[in-house]
Amino acid sequence: MKAVRLHITGKVQGVGFRPFVWRLAMQLELPGWVRNTANGVCIAVPDDAVELLQNRLLAERPRLARIDSITSESCNESLPGYFEIRPSTAGDVQTGVASDASICANCLNELTDPTDRRHRYPFLNCTNCGPRFSIIHGIPYDRSNTSMSAFELCSDCQSEYDDPSDRRYHAQPVACPRCGPQLWFEDKSFHPERSNNEQNPLQQAIELIQAGGVLALRGIGGFHLACLACDEEAVARLRQRKFRPTKPLAIMVRDIDVAREYAMIDSSIETLLTSAAAPIVLSPLGSPSGLAPSVLVGLGKVGIMLPYSPLHYLLLAAFNTPLVMTSGNHGGAPPITDNKTAREELVDVADGWLLHNREIENRIDDSVVQISQSGMQVLRRARGLAPELINLPDGFADHPDAIAFGADSKNAFVLAKCGQAILSQHMGDLGDPRLAQDALNNIDRLMGLFDVRPSLVMCDMHNNYQSSRMAQAYADAHDLPIIAVQHHHAHAASLMVEQQLSTETEIVALVQDGIGMGPDGAIWGAEMLRVRYEHAEHLATLLPAALPGGDAAAQEPWRNLVARLFARYGPKEQWPLEYQTLLSNFPVKAVCAAISAGINAPNTSSAGRLFDAVAVALGIAPVRQSYEGEAAMLMEHAASNYIHKHGAPEPLALYSKTATDNVKLTVLDPSSIWDALLSDISAQTPACGAARFQLGWAEAWAEIVLNQGNETPIALSGGSFQNQLISNRIADNLENAGRRLLQHSTVPPNDGGIALGQLAVGLAIHKSGK
Repeated sequence: MKAVRLHITGKVQGVGFRPFVWRLAMQLELPGWVRNTANGVCIAVPDDAVELLQNRLLAERPRLARIDSITSESCNESLPGYFEIRPSTAGDVQTGVASDASICANCLNELTDPTDRRHRYPFLNCTNCGPRFSIIHGIPYDRSNTSMSAFELCSDCQSEYDDPSDRRYHAQPVACPRCGPQLWFEDKSFHPERSNNEQNPLQQAIELIQAGGVLALRGIGGFHLACLACDEEAVARLRQRKFRPTKPLAIMVRDIDVAREYAMIDSSIETLLTSAAAPIVLSPLGSPSGLAPSVLVGLGKVGIMLPYSPLHYLLLAAFNTPLVMTSGNHGGAPPITDNKTAREELVDVADGWLLHNREIENRIDDSVVQISQSGMQVLRRARGLAPELINLPDGFADHPDAIAFGADSKNAFVLAKCGQAILSQHMGDLGDPRLAQDALNNIDRLMGLFDVRPSLVMCDMHNNYQSSRMAQAYADAHDLPIIAVQHHHAHAASLMVEQQLSTETEIVALVQDGIGMGPDGAIWGAEMLRVRYEHAEHLATLLPAALPGGDAAAQEPWRNLVARLFARYGPKEQWPLEYQTLLSNFPVKAVCAAISAGINAPNTSSAGRLFDAVAVALGIAPVRQSYEGEAAMLMEHAASNYIHKHGAPEPLALYSKTATDNVKLTVLDPSSIWDALLSDISAQTPACGAARFQLGWAEAWAEIVLNQGNETPIALSGGSFQNQLISNRIADNLENAGRRLLQHSTVPPNDGGIALGQLAVGLAIHKSGK
């Protein structure tokens, strides 16, 4: 019998792929074998069965599997007379683990079936769903290396675990009520409530929420805080206790029908909500939304998710309305994972605790995505999406193991091994020392799980970033070379990797965000670059203005308006009366004096700070931002709402110019907008002004790009391109002109993806020998 070996790459380990192949071969009555290999799965079958088997593999692959490629080669070997799952050779299997996955249809049926032995068991799972990354603490991915090692399998679960025909074959978290984790409820006394035998822990939690209380719920990757999302008093209470005054709160709903009562759910959003990743999806609010006003403060989209674990399903089944489901922590602190810390740190936040004894080994937040004009756009890469592997493009062969530490905001780090990048889960903002230490702990954990031994380190060019200091300390401790990568170059390169562009590719990138240090030491923020992995040329920028107060300008947007008005008009007495009145309660003269003297007022071309200034001018921004990008998000909502009701107004004109004859750098000058916005200020039509400005911004940058006059692909990266109004307008203009446009999908456009770009740039520089 002539044999053929199929080599399959992709997400094919830890997802039930081998038993799936075994069951398929048994159906087709094929002899042969399947085993894991260093870079995927290998299958040996008779040559006359290859085409049929390959078609079935592609059409029927397991829920969590992803097939990137299937190659075949003839081989001279005698196949067994049956089909078998062969063990992998020692040291042969690529170490790693799949991401956590939402409950599958089969497990959901068992959860709700009164005749099933796992009926209403909060921790049921199979190879197609359940915890993976959140429970592992060592390699290989065996039960003994997970937090499930504390629970010895009963005979029924062991039988399922050992049977290749069962969907729980080698499902490491397999459990049942007899042998698995248990659930209990605690009140403020921190003693399990067992006073009423008629009530189970879940019912006690339900009654607490129904009474307007705040529940601390231990989930898969950390704690949630839950309360009624339609009860203004409950939501306001949660905000006050959590120290989270205005940042949007995510909600969870029982099913897609309830979701439609509170948000506009189209087919694209429904597909994301019901996917195995089950992320939070930013969805347009329904009208009326029915949510408590405090859930969303001034925004038109709600982060909505469906129950993704059996425990969440059981809880939400009792509610016809949404629950707030937000991270279990005080604002800015790391989300909590263990019961002891939850009792201590949430004592002034929660009214009750729904706890279990399956330990969380790896903290992982809920992923956040939105639908863009080009499809899905990941904003926070976490549960269900991380830490999946990303193939490095052509040209990165034979690279050393490496680590890139990312940025301070929305930090995620990345490891490189054997042609693949491992982008970590979302870590958070490293300004909090606890989050910085948590990131270091997770770096150690991921290096162990994926057997990465870095010999090269990358970081941001700004050496005062906490992430850069961490990278330098790591490089010094291990005597490794370190490569500092410019912030906006890294943004562009992250998109190049995501799009699988080879090392020979050149693109033009619009990169717009808050701030990032340029190679000249200036603070960049709205730039156009010609980019290759190993090099970036500066083509265009925003006319800089002062950043009065330095970092304080990011929290207090009025400072940015003062800087722009001072640059446009001079001293306050020369400003239009409307602006003098608007800023009459702020220390304008002192700020202008600091700008003139150059005291803590460096120049910046930041897109984010200009947007802050415009939002303040229009009366849209808060006096102090309680979360990053608040003013810009409020302004995007105001503009989008205005366009939806009235159509698009005439865009404001922003002008570009070449700085000098010797320096061919195009500069976008926004000075004219301050006079133009006076009509909206006087007419009290701030939403119209917000629309005019953002449309004008998009038009101006599209024109600058098109003036390049070549066919180079155009990339949009940076946190500013989470703004769909601007990115869609630029995309329309460029695509109408026949230009190829690249936008982010699975890697965040914000700083959550920047480590991937640092890695690619650093590897390219290392390979070039520069």
